[in-house]
Amino acid sequence: MRSVLGLLSALAAIALAIWLNQEVAFSSARQVVPGCTALDTSYWISQLSLLDESSYDRWVYLSGNASCRNVTLCQEYDTAVIAIRQNAQLLPNTLSFVDCDADPVLCYSWLVQPPALMHIVSSKDSQTKPTGRSNVIMQPIQLPVSNSTQSLPEQFNDATANQTITYIMSDEFPIENVEVWDGFLNPFTGALGKYGGGILWGKVKYRLGWLPVSQQTLIIGVLLLVRLFIRKIGPSQTEVTAADMVVPPGSLD
Repeated sequence: MRSVLGLLSALAAIALAIWLNQEVAFSSARQVVPGCTALDTSYWISQLSLLDESSYDRWVYLSGNASCRNVTLCQEYDTAVIAIRQNAQLLPNTLSFVDCDADPVLCYSWLVQPPALMHIVSSKDSQTKPTGRSNVIMQPIQLPVSNSTQSLPEQFNDATANQTITYIMSDEFPIENVEVWDGFLNPFTGALGKYGGGILWGKVKYRLGWLPVSQQTLIIGVLLLVRLFIRKIGPSQTEVTAADMVVPPGSLD
């Protein structure tokens, strides 16, 4: 009976892996910020030139309608980001965006919900060449900024979307006070993320996110299925009986 259940679980894990690995087709991204690049799940690292020699700050704005927890809020921040793009004349390669309606997998893989900003900076040294992956720093900023983050001064507690975006993307903003994302799904330093675990999680969240379970429960369930599958395809182990535990095999030879 146990072997049958194990086999069924392994088959379920295989089916889940095949299902998750299927291409996910979405609608074309909205031009959320005119003149800026819409990032794509498959190519966002090269789109941001993160592995190039040059080092500069990148800002990625995450927006959405259906994927936004508050559509009105997202629209307010959309307008604010467009305004600062036009007024400050930011270089096109310093500001990009993700339409989480068109590419939810990328947003889920970063563990953020729109509206949000992701600050990314990379630098090269002799120890990180040729990939440079360990020297890419990602700092997510969920909008509106929570008072508990201590990222904004007290006078910004009731700031408008335009005031918040203008301050965050200015030279006066203490970006060093924003927590660095160094979790296991980080695509550059994470134990699973640097092997594509973040994108896999994005697909899991997109396909199974409707289930009435918490994010932690969903992660644990997927990991258990994967572990069971690995055990089934690994080398078989001889079952240890109660007699073997009392008298180890070979001890009476």
